[in-house]
Amino acid sequence: MRLLLIGDIVGRGGRRAVMALAPVLRAELGCSLVAVNGENMAGGNGMNRKCLAELSGVVDVVTSGDHVWDQRDFVADVAAFSHVLRPANLPPMQPGRGWGVFAGPDGTEVAVISLLGRTFMAAGADCPFRTADAILKELAGRTRLILVDMHAEATSEKTALARYLDGRVTAVLGTHTHVPTADEQIFHGGTAFQCDVGMVGAR
Repeated sequence: MRLLLIGDIVGRGGRRAVMALAPVLRAELGCSLVAVNGENMAGGNGMNRKCLAELSGVVDVVTSGDHVWDQRDFVADVAAFSHVLRPANLPPMQPGRGWGVFAGPDGTEVAVISLLGRTFMAAGADCPFRTADAILKELAGRTRLILVDMHAEATSEKTALARYLDGRVTAVLGTHTHVPTADEQIFHGGTAFQCDVGMVGAR
């Protein structure tokens, strides 16, 4: 099974690019599940119902990050979107959920986890390492396919989490900086990693 994670969608230009190219990539690469980080897709800040409706049928999962609540109405709207994930390590009283299990076309289950870094970030998130451990404990025995979107500023924090989860998840892929890194690799335990997959936007 092939999984595709698309980095931060920024604004209308980013949404249009994803709508045009994600179906092509899905077909060409044989991707069973397409996840995107959508936290900047509403005018560059947060997400809303309209943006998510545009991507309906194009992507399977939407992760987020420190801008998830920038559109105030979305605090109430997030519960209506079962495929949208806010960072799992935000305070538990916040709406929405931070991870989920999604079925591919053949019925194979894929877990997607959205996490938020704390170094140089101001969102007040809990420890992503401890949160990941708790989620993996809940997932035990359910699926071996686990995709982690680590939305963080510091490459050191992203790398540390990926090393910590090596052999326990399928991939740890970084988002947030909007700059793709040339450090894609597969660790000894079999976990794929890249510090940042970049962004999709106007420039």
